[in-house]
Amino acid sequence: MALDTNLREALTDSLESFRADLSPDGPRTPQAPPDRGLRAASRLSSAHLRTPENSTLMRLCNALTRGELTAEELVRDLLTRADALDPQLHAYATRFDALALRAARRSDQQRRTGQVTRTLHGIPVAVKDVLSTQEGPTTANSGVSAVHLPAGEATAVRSLRAAGAIVLGKTTTMELASGMPDLHRPDQVPRNPWDTSRWTGGSSSGSAGGVAAQLFPAALGSDTAGSIRTPAALCGVTGFKPTHTPRLLTGCLPLSSSMDSVGPIAGSAIDCDVLLDALIPARPPGHESVSLDLKGTRVAVERSRFHAPGIDDDIQTAFQSALQTLTDQGVQVDEIVLPHYESLQVAARVIWTADAVARYGRYRAGLTEPTRDLLSVGEMTSGADYALAQQSRRWAERVFTDLLTPYVALLSPTRTCLAPEVTDATIDWQMSAHNHTAIWNLVGFPAVSVPMGLSATGLPIGLQIVGVRGADRQTLAVAAHFQSMTSWHRARPPVSYHPSPAREHA
Repeated sequence: MALDTNLREALTDSLESFRADLSPDGPRTPQAPPDRGLRAASRLSSAHLRTPENSTLMRLCNALTRGELTAEELVRDLLTRADALDPQLHAYATRFDALALRAARRSDQQRRTGQVTRTLHGIPVAVKDVLSTQEGPTTANSGVSAVHLPAGEATAVRSLRAAGAIVLGKTTTMELASGMPDLHRPDQVPRNPWDTSRWTGGSSSGSAGGVAAQLFPAALGSDTAGSIRTPAALCGVTGFKPTHTPRLLTGCLPLSSSMDSVGPIAGSAIDCDVLLDALIPARPPGHESVSLDLKGTRVAVERSRFHAPGIDDDIQTAFQSALQTLTDQGVQVDEIVLPHYESLQVAARVIWTADAVARYGRYRAGLTEPTRDLLSVGEMTSGADYALAQQSRRWAERVFTDLLTPYVALLSPTRTCLAPEVTDATIDWQMSAHNHTAIWNLVGFPAVSVPMGLSATGLPIGLQIVGVRGADRQTLAVAAHFQSMTSWHRARPPVSYHPSPAREHA
């Protein structure tokens, strides 16, 4: 089956325009603006920002170490909060109350006997219901049992437990992490804590919504085309997609293995960096730094792309304000052009939807309507389309690496529209050109979404910070420095929480 007319025209036009660049004799990398003697991109650190003031996880660790609270008390408090708020928010798919409390008591006993050597000892987390856990099957919010993962332990989950974390439960995802809610099951659609008539975004919906509502201080998500960064942006939290790391995908239900990533969602970039230390203990060399601030560094933007018709005015204003904040701190903001950007968005869509069809197409009859709609896009892709999209991907990885290496980061809005009403969360919204996240899955670059403002109606707006492949620590350092200049990540949604006598969680 061939691509529909609009998609085919977009892909054909993009690949025709690629041909000159793909040719050995054609033009290669667009030139970055002159350096002007500014510092190289690999000389930035946020180590001095790793303080309890900037990190919820470090504050909790300090409180546990000082005996100001116990892990059991912390877990009970969070479960009680979830009792009150989650019936409205639907952040949890499954809770492990008894097992989490047992783990908390064990953590407290280890602390009393001086057996604490782990960075996340006693810290509660939640994990997206596409990551296998020893507590039971992983369903990915699908009624098709054939796609479920048996009880086990995903590499990412095992890594957090090895660092001392306590898993509270599994968070709600869209079916198969495909990104779209089933509006025929409204009681299972995660609600945005900033406005419960609106969606969280997906597909790491419960992870982002739960962190925003303070049901847990951190969570794991997965991201194939923006599924960590989109809900993080719409819920006003920080979400990080690492450099494509196949090792972290072991035990994760796949959507598109070449574009999938597993990463953290938390209250700040420093928290995400702390979690990344547990997930990827051996960091790639070459990104340790000697610089403690952003002054004199360069960031790249493509302003014209984010000041165009159809982009929410509040997002344009917030983005301009974020750039001004950086400029005021001595950062040079350089205008660049990302070649074939729209075409590469199409290529990303072709690859991940076709991969999803290859893995789940046989189960189509039992899947929800939104998932079937997404599979329909992949079913319109021919083998030739797929091969050409993969060719464009290899071109883009090389060209974007050369183009962005002189910078500490590329900046853009995470999404150029606000959180939709639940009833507007359709495939048209998902597939819109407003999505500026999938292209970084295509090339495997690290990217983080951080809060950069609120709309006039009080909805969060996200800033996306992108680095080159392997520059995970630096990308998070840029995010941490931005958050040290702003306070948007400290804003809290207006959820009403009135503690009542706790139900028995033992």
